[in-house]
Amino acid sequence: MDYSYDQWAQLMPIYDQSKKRKKIQEDDAYGPKIRHPSHLCLNGALFDKEKDKKTPTRYAQMYRDILLRYPRSQFRSLEEEKVGFKVFQISRWLLKHNPEYKEHYRGSTSHIKNKVSHVENRVKRYLDNLESWGLIGVQKREVKPNGLSTPLYGFSPLGAIIIWAMEYRDNPSKRETAKHQIYLWIQRMFHKSNSIMYEFIAKTYQKFMEYDKKHEPGFFDTIITNLIRAIEDDKLQFNNAIQYLSHAFDLVLRGAKTRVKAHELYREALDEFSEDDRKTIMYIEKDIIENEFTVNQPPRSWTKAWVENRMNHDKLVLYAVCEKNYSHRFPIVVNYYDYRKFKSLSPYRYLEAKTACLECHDNVQTRIYDSLDIPSQDSE
Repeated sequence: MDYSYDQWAQLMPIYDQSKKRKKIQEDDAYGPKIRHPSHLCLNGALFDKEKDKKTPTRYAQMYRDILLRYPRSQFRSLEEEKVGFKVFQISRWLLKHNPEYKEHYRGSTSHIKNKVSHVENRVKRYLDNLESWGLIGVQKREVKPNGLSTPLYGFSPLGAIIIWAMEYRDNPSKRETAKHQIYLWIQRMFHKSNSIMYEFIAKTYQKFMEYDKKHEPGFFDTIITNLIRAIEDDKLQFNNAIQYLSHAFDLVLRGAKTRVKAHELYREALDEFSEDDRKTIMYIEKDIIENEFTVNQPPRSWTKAWVENRMNHDKLVLYAVCEKNYSHRFPIVVNYYDYRKFKSLSPYRYLEAKTACLECHDNVQTRIYDSLDIPSQDSE
């Protein structure tokens, strides 16, 4: 049927209202579309902010609400703790606790199962991302009578550490509980591994916690605050949570207020291992430190010294700069223990030592660097 202009003008409000009703019905069924950029990494997912730099983005809030279900244990059953949680359970939690979903479904008469069925695909995509970042994993699959299987998720030790770090930051009344949980999960994570380095790091964390309890309350807290800063720092783009934890540990070893005691405890932890294990740990450390040179095409002189000392677990080949003549640069062999000791004492990014300059042929003050990233004299 052909309509005149006047007839169309009368029908348009009815048509618009129909479209609006349909849109409301779709929104009521599917919920708000909380999506995030495909390139998002771990720190952006959890701590990305709106333009006001205070309010979490909708997707950051979604991730945090998923994760924070864990420490708020009154919402978890003992059975779920053992066997894992389903997408359905997380979806129900979000409908009750995520601000977007709560507001969207306020006053809705739809049955909870209908709401869950329309949001759980989106929730599943969020869980897939958390799994790719190492925060959760599929513990087992529940096989249904029709042959289909349902994944049962559980938080990894790394996931639990990140979650309790968030609770430590956001909930001051639970700070001591969160601190204790982070320590327990770190121990659980490292002791379950068959890696000698993980065992060493676990021992070092144990020393940190003992020192915190007996001598300096708050010492272990520096690990947690560094971890939170690392995750919040959008300049850090690590692929998984273990790299953030390692970064936090490294900051304690380098921090102006913590480095002396941290290295002392680090040495105590190392000395408690057998001689063979100590050598293995020092070989691994040596490889990590000297790798800063090997990947950056070092000079022939450094390579020659490196080859000569490759089998010496307690010798590090570093690089010295003569303070008398800044253009004089040469490789220098440093004892591993001396390196660790003076690294903790030096307020600079280099170590200071008096040694023979290979070009001046005099005993001069030198700056010793553990990489080829040596600034110009004017910039220091």
